[in-house]
Amino acid sequence: IGEADRIALDGGVASLEMTLESPDPEHRRTWLSHRVLLRGTDWGDVIIGVSKDVTEQRQVEQALRLSEKELRLIWEQSSDGMRLIDREGNIAMVNEAFCRMVGRSREALVGRPMWCIYPEDVHPQARAYLDVIFANPPETPEVHFFTRSDGEQVWMEVSYSVLDVPGAGQR
Repeated sequence: IGEADRIALDGGVASLEMTLESPDPEHRRTWLSHRVLLRGTDWGDVIIGVSKDVTEQRQVEQALRLSEKELRLIWEQSSDGMRLIDREGNIAMVNEAFCRMVGRSREALVGRPMWCIYPEDVHPQARAYLDVIFANPPETPEVHFFTRSDGEQVWMEVSYSVLDVPGAGQR
């Protein structure tokens, strides 16, 4: 007797999923979802089972996981420094190249305002520029002179893209 049968015999509803392998190339792998329950009837106790083919759903989930993994690899392995900021100017994500560029750790950046990498005397201008970026992002890259946290001065080419992420707003 299987686990699903035991749960059903105890009066519960058991759910399980199984994968079937087939030599048929068109139906190489099929995922089935099952729900099993035990019910008393006028004829005695009966086990009711419902099965559903969830192959398409599992294939879509696998493709999404692969796509997310590829995007993470592109983000993390890019030689270009990248940061993602929310509408309020808080840093939501940075890649390792950005951390190296500004001389700060990911932990020192994520969750902080984007202007935290600049000297305090330019924070008001950086905050004001955020509104400009979201209203009308520059179409061509800009060159900024930047002083890293270790005092080294570097030139950076900066490009902006505003993303309107459903459920997350503009970034």
